[in-house]
Amino acid sequence: MDNTNELHVDTGRKGKYFVVRVRDEDPGNRGDLTGLIDIIRDCLENDIKTIAVSFTKSTRLYTRQIATLIRCYALVDDKGGSFAIIAPNPDLMHALDLAGIDTIINTFQAEEELPE
Repeated sequence: MDNTNELHVDTGRKGKYFVVRVRDEDPGNRGDLTGLIDIIRDCLENDIKTIAVSFTKSTRLYTRQIATLIRCYALVDDKGGSFAIIAPNPDLMHALDLAGIDTIINTFQAEEELPE
C-alpha cells in the first residue's frame, strides 16, 4: 500500500484500526491529500474496513482537504466499514467540530482513544 501520490504517510495497527499517519513536512502545509483516497481504496480492496487517519499536532486542514476526508469516509461507509480521524491539534479538532465533521466521522485527539 504505497501509492501515496507524494503524500508522506506511515501505517500501522492500533487495536482493530488500520491507522494511516499523515506526516507534515511543513507546518501549515496546504498539501494535497487526494493520495489518501488511493490508500483508502487499497485498504478496502484488501478487506481492511476499519480505518483511522491520523494527523500531527502541526496539521492545519483546508476546505479541499476536509472534502477529501469526507470522500474517504464515504468510501469506507459504502463498504460497511468504520472511519475515524485522529487530530491531536486542538485547533484542528475545533475546526472539525465547527464544520460538523464530528457528527458524521468519529474524531479523536489521540490514537489511544480509538475503540479496541
